Amino acid sequence: NIDFSEILYIKSDGDYTHIFCREKKYIVAYSLKYWLEKLPKNNFSQIHRSYIVNIQEIEKMSIKVVNTALVTQASFPYIDPELLIQTLLSLT
Repeated sequence: NIDFSEILYIKSDGDYTHIFCREKKYIVAYSLKYWLEKLPKNNFSQIHRSYIVNIQEIEKMSIKVVNTALVTQASFPYIDPELLIQTLLSLT
């Protein structure tokens, strides 16, 4: 079992997902869609077609970089502007 509060972000890799936590990284045989349905929507947001981030861990965002408390920079090839705006609005 993975405690949702420990998750920093999740990266899609086909039918698998890489879950990046504070202390560990997991690879599981679930799609990103599965996680979108299971994770609490007020804590997690899909900011890219391949990434979900824990909103509580975001310290700073720009179009290509998301900084979290423990991951200095997670760069994405493209962040959907609408998803970025929704994420920022949910922080207020």
